[in-house]
Amino acid sequence: MLNKTSNASTITNQEGFFEIDAKANDQLVFTALQFEIKFVEISEEIIAEKYLEVTLVEKVNVLAPVTITPYSLSGNLTNDIKNNPINDVVNAVSLGLPNATVKKKTHSERMLYTASNGPIDLIVNTINGKIKRIKKLIKLQKEEVKLMDTKELFEVDFYVKDLKIPEDYIDRFMYFCAVDPKFKEIENNDPLQILAFLELKSADFKTVNNIE
Repeated sequence: MLNKTSNASTITNQEGFFEIDAKANDQLVFTALQFEIKFVEISEEIIAEKYLEVTLVEKVNVLAPVTITPYSLSGNLTNDIKNNPINDVVNAVSLGLPNATVKKKTHSERMLYTASNGPIDLIVNTINGKIKRIKKLIKLQKEEVKLMDTKELFEVDFYVKDLKIPEDYIDRFMYFCAVDPKFKEIENNDPLQILAFLELKSADFKTVNNIE
């Protein structure tokens, strides 16, 4: 609390009582983090009574409106993807950040670089088959990453409730999809095409695995 006129200040005790020197026409300022600022001008009556009761108003922090999305979402992922356009995301490339297009090498890719970095290494590791083995490993790892990325595009509820795939069969279902040559073709396609592919494959998968 501050006597704005005399610049004297004080704080209340735990019960909220306080004492401060003041005279008529002084202006007191009451502040607290959780309350609105309140100004009280000291009148002759207050001086005569030597008592002042002040009621503070609790501060309400009103946040500015925030638009989460320009679309109306239902909460059903399948319907929301179908009914709403997919816009370009903001990322390092779209922002033009330095080295945004430089792809970080995986451990296997670094192994390949080391195995074929020099002329001698290239010849020796080609003859002994090391380079071929590393390239095969890189291919398998990329396919595994693509498989998991595709799987994680959708929530578990999508597979269970929409595709009717039991939760403990989801990984098996994804590998079932991966052996289809068309799976590789959807790598750069939009989520709607991936969705259509999964819906189509789910029917075959349930037939093969006797899932009702």
